[in-house]
Amino acid sequence: MKEPKRLRHYFPLFLLLLCQGFTMLLAQGINLGIPPTRNFSKNIYQAGTQNWDAAQDSRGVLYFANNEGLLQYDGSRWSCLPVANKTVTRSVAIDSKGRIFVGAQNEMGYFFPDKNGQLRYHSLVHLIAPEKRNFEDVWDIVVSGESVFFRTQQSVFQFTGESMTMLQPGGNLTAMFLTPVGLLLQRNISEILLLENGTFRPFIQQPELNSELTAFMHWQGDTLLFASLKSGLFCLVGQQLSGWQTPHDALLKQKRIYSAAMMPNGHLVLATSLDGMIELDQHRRIYRHLTKKNGLQNNNILHAFADRAGNLWLGLDSGIDCVLLPSPFTSMVPDADLEGTGYTAAVFENQLYLGVSNGVYRTAWNDYFNPEKQPFFEKISATDGQVWS
Repeated sequence: MKEPKRLRHYFPLFLLLLCQGFTMLLAQGINLGIPPTRNFSKNIYQAGTQNWDAAQDSRGVLYFANNEGLLQYDGSRWSCLPVANKTVTRSVAIDSKGRIFVGAQNEMGYFFPDKNGQLRYHSLVHLIAPEKRNFEDVWDIVVSGESVFFRTQQSVFQFTGESMTMLQPGGNLTAMFLTPVGLLLQRNISEILLLENGTFRPFIQQPELNSELTAFMHWQGDTLLFASLKSGLFCLVGQQLSGWQTPHDALLKQKRIYSAAMMPNGHLVLATSLDGMIELDQHRRIYRHLTKKNGLQNNNILHAFADRAGNLWLGLDSGIDCVLLPSPFTSMVPDADLEGTGYTAAVFENQLYLGVSNGVYRTAWNDYFNPEKQPFFEKISATDGQVWS
């Protein structure tokens, strides 16, 4: 697959392999540069523009909840399977039996291979009383033991393999997560309910919580994190939900966290609806900030998902992007919009020098670069023109 045109002139970091001291650069593992990103437009996967959720099965096959159904990618081929009523698919989850559960508009069910290995759709709507079938969008699916829970804005449906139970705790239901505490349900924004003995009971009342929760992550130790759309990050300790402060709280609240994912290296990825992907390291600092300017197809991200290899999949408002975060290679643009061709590089007295087709650029060699404080490089005066060594 061709890389995005906007990346083709970026200074290739692998040229630093020619430089003395590159082993030091690798050992430090700094965050300078842009990781490889693969862009999949709707013209490539041949389905709807928006992608709302993602899951991966035991074989490594990826599934996306797409506007036109369940979108499947096996690493080389894309295919899209509609649900029974051919509506927008909002959610997807896979149970231990390999059933791929999906939630759509007034539709829920699962895909499972037939005797020929072809995925077939099995609707579960017939298990719901006719007068209760106008439940609109299914936004969340949670697999817990032998039960599968489907959340709409007004109800939670519990499927146990043979029957469907409709739970109606009342109010506006905005999020549902399976946590070490149990199955949690957000109601009327400020309330968190806990499922106990088949009933959602009050668990937390948090007047300061004035935004929908959008993701749950297990941070370091016993810290449980929640992302919110407009109020930043929260941590749960016992039955106390409080703000989880970072040096970038104002930015996170402003850009709207629509989804989040915990990466295998312990970094936290926040997918925003206004400003692309923000990655926080273990020190709660912004480690990477990817937008349309440096690799993504657009800045409106609907879902973030980490696959088993540590790659980051972003379901976008238009398309799908895969960021190869584990890659040992990144790309740099020392001359910003000029995007000159890179020819040479050197490390000298704790300074990184890059020679490109329009001069020499340098930056101090730090163990951390704040992506919000660019540009990192300055041009050395009187070095106009091509620099070969």
